[in-house]
Amino acid sequence: MEKSFETLLAFFKALADANRLKLVGVLAQKEASVEELAAMLEISPSTASHHLSKLAEIGLVTARVDGYYNLYRLETGALEEM
Repeated sequence: MEKSFETLLAFFKALADANRLKLVGVLAQKEASVEELAAMLEISPSTASHHLSKLAEIGLVTARVDGYYNLYRLETGALEEM
């Protein structure tokens, strides 16, 4: 399946950030909450949330509710598709 130029551009723009690449690396290992991810990357939860939303826009991460938290996970299928 051929990807459009815009789709590829959005994908690579989203990954053109060190914190987003780190998030992808962590989420490749396990699911985690915004708070856990922020602590691991030594950034604020709001910054982690911002980066997660950018990754979610391109379908690279999704979240599921677990009690009071959203647990984020890497969508490896979306990564492989690109």
